[in-house]
Amino acid sequence: MGPPHKIPDSDIQALKAAIWTHKVVAVKSQKDLSPIEQWELKSGDVWGIPGAENRWHIDAPLYEKDPAWFTTLRRIKPPPGPRFTIHWNDGTRQTMEGDPGLTAFFSNEHTYDLAILVGGIVPWVPQRSGCRVPGPGEALEELGDWDPKEVKKYPMVWVNPVTRERAFIVHEICARKLFLESSPDEEPRVVDDVVEIRKWLKGIQERVLKPEYIMITGLEEGDIVRARTMHQANIGGPVRFRFRHRTGNGI
Repeated sequence: MGPPHKIPDSDIQALKAAIWTHKVVAVKSQKDLSPIEQWELKSGDVWGIPGAENRWHIDAPLYEKDPAWFTTLRRIKPPPGPRFTIHWNDGTRQTMEGDPGLTAFFSNEHTYDLAILVGGIVPWVPQRSGCRVPGPGEALEELGDWDPKEVKKYPMVWVNPVTRERAFIVHEICARKLFLESSPDEEPRVVDDVVEIRKWLKGIQERVLKPEYIMITGLEEGDIVRARTMHQANIGGPVRFRFRHRTGNGI
């Protein structure tokens, strides 16, 4: 790929269109790309959620800062070990194989296709330094100081600017209220019970959390993957082997 200042704008735009079209794009053989060069390639700061790599997530704080269009991950050093089998612990006995330390993705477009709604709005939890939804009996004030003007509110359904596909993108544990629309002509139904919100979102997400809808990227040392989708990082990789560079991209 080369240093950012040597990459023609036409190539950047082509890469951008490829990510919008294919959702996940791997750029091979980038061992010689320095961390600062990868950082310079992005045009927006990355704001992550500590611990978010332990669940299906999008890379965004959902408070004060808007999420980047894309996430970039660079595989620095693959962990040793044989291929392993992932088992679903929901009683379905589903399994899939993968190499350790990789990132798994599922399509937000598939999630939308399998959902049963037209659209809606999600106000996110106001949390500066992490992401925790108040549980039953807790108040928002228990999350610490927060500014109502910085609370983010996004649609549940996003339209891809290149393919015009619709994608259902909601971070399950970060929603504090739902405005659900079953048709464009109906008034939204407001759901503000945390238990009900999580149960409803979990049911939608589980429809796509199946082996046939999940891709584990086959990256080699030095490869870069750029994605516009929900992902689960570091599948099966011990913490001591989690060497990677991550940036958020607004290209």
